[in-house]
Amino acid sequence: MRRNWFCSLKHHRFLIHLVFIPALFTLTACGSGSSGGANGGSSSINNADPTTQDPGIQSPDIQNPDGQTPENQNEDSNPVDSQGGNPNRSLSYFPTSSTDPALSTLQWQYVFPQGDITSTIESATVTANLSTISVQMANTVPTERLVQYSGPVRVTEGAQAVTGRIENILSQDITSSNGRTFTSNLETNVLVTIFADDDFGQLETEVDLQINYPVPAEIFLDRDDLDQRVGEVFSQQISGTVSGSVSIKDGISPSEVQNLPSASATVTETYTVTQVLSSVTVQGVTYNDVVTVDYSYNQLNAQTGELEPTTTTYYLARGIGLIKATNLSQLYGTQLDWDLVSTNLPQ
Repeated sequence: MRRNWFCSLKHHRFLIHLVFIPALFTLTACGSGSSGGANGGSSSINNADPTTQDPGIQSPDIQNPDGQTPENQNEDSNPVDSQGGNPNRSLSYFPTSSTDPALSTLQWQYVFPQGDITSTIESATVTANLSTISVQMANTVPTERLVQYSGPVRVTEGAQAVTGRIENILSQDITSSNGRTFTSNLETNVLVTIFADDDFGQLETEVDLQINYPVPAEIFLDRDDLDQRVGEVFSQQISGTVSGSVSIKDGISPSEVQNLPSASATVTETYTVTQVLSSVTVQGVTYNDVVTVDYSYNQLNAQTGELEPTTTTYYLARGIGLIKATNLSQLYGTQLDWDLVSTNLPQ
């Protein structure tokens, strides 16, 4: 009976949640064009072109409270502190590079302050304990941002229970042009392993997703003047192609590999700079010169399968980047936040 239950797990809906929702979650954490829905039809492309202004392509719209469009070009997407502070500190509120020759890699470590994440999916109860989230990128231009986390999971259904592990890796390319920062590709890999008794082996479910943007999407947060933009709204529509594959193997029956049909995806994301704070303390560390930005987008509801309007609040410290995010995702029906616990970037 336990063997039949274990074999049936690979077709259980909770695996869809364990695999696909973390993929969408880490895409959301990276900001641009990450959390919309897919459709089978054609999509208009309204991304900002970093090198040309084609008449058929609309630039991202930035408007201040009086409806005027301000200048939004910085001479350097990551200018350094020239006001008597650390000479290698970037002035950006979301730095993607550093002039410090000692930094070959930029690193951030985050935690989920909520602790265990528990949700009931159909008749199964899933509890995940996700470890520190690691974010890093090589100190080069262009570069690649990597987001990784992992942790144990436990699945119970009636009298039956199994344990397992979830691992998630996301990569995002980062480029710079005309003083602005862009991304044109996102890839995420999620591996869920469910362990059974020795004679049953283990169940592995893995998904790979790729999103490619024909026209790069701007990473709005990488600016040094967000503190001067309170009340301003930045909005862009991003179109791209989503593809991927799902692999399932249980050690008993032959492996199953399914290529997901390629689909177009269009999202509209909006950033609103809401306030400037002199300092914010997160996980016992005080960060100075902080701005808050509301990021609005459509997010997949894990319970209903529908896209719903969602707003995440980012806390960004000058020269450091993201120090806190609230309502970053609704993972398994639980609101998730991020808190920064360490970084190698100087204040």
